Amino acid sequence: RTLFRLFATTQCEGRSALYTRLGHGLVEEESLLRMLLAAPPAQRRPSLLLASVNHLLGECRDDPLAAYYPIHGGDRPVDDQALPAFHAFCTTRDAELRDLLATRNTQTNEIRRCFALRLGLARIAERRPGRPVALLEIGASAGLNLAFDAHAYRVAGQVAGPEGDSPVMLSTVLRGDGPVDGLDRKSTRLNS
Repeated sequence: RTLFRLFATTQCEGRSALYTRLGHGLVEEESLLRMLLAAPPAQRRPSLLLASVNHLLGECRDDPLAAYYPIHGGDRPVDDQALPAFHAFCTTRDAELRDLLATRNTQTNEIRRCFALRLGLARIAERRPGRPVALLEIGASAGLNLAFDAHAYRVAGQVAGPEGDSPVMLSTVLRGDGPVDGLDRKSTRLNS
């Protein structure tokens, strides 16, 4: 229960209305919380349950729960039926969910971290004109962040990206009064 409250408050509020609603609501869903006991102790976290449900929804786009997931073609605003739809889906797909929970794990590094890399390395490149900038990754992001310069970025209405088109557009909201440096097209081609 504590993990779901923390997840909803620190990871979802302001980012995902659906996961905020589910995170807070699942605190009271004893049967769904117990599903996580199928997972290894180190993986008993909200993100594994939500990722497992999202994975199964890919095969069940006609399920009422899919209406809340834009990635599955849904456009329904989050309302008081989201949690009952989630509960019904989990109950119907109980065996499949428990199998996923028992055999899968989550990797929580996020591609959004590329924003910090993109802006930080652009700043370094500005201070070292004409000199290459390289990134060496030693960590658990499976190399995702090494391709930071292959993505397009949208920050505060500004868009920057690699030469040519990128199939990936990362968007974020700027908070605070600081400038957005490093988004001009000239600084997007950093050596990676």
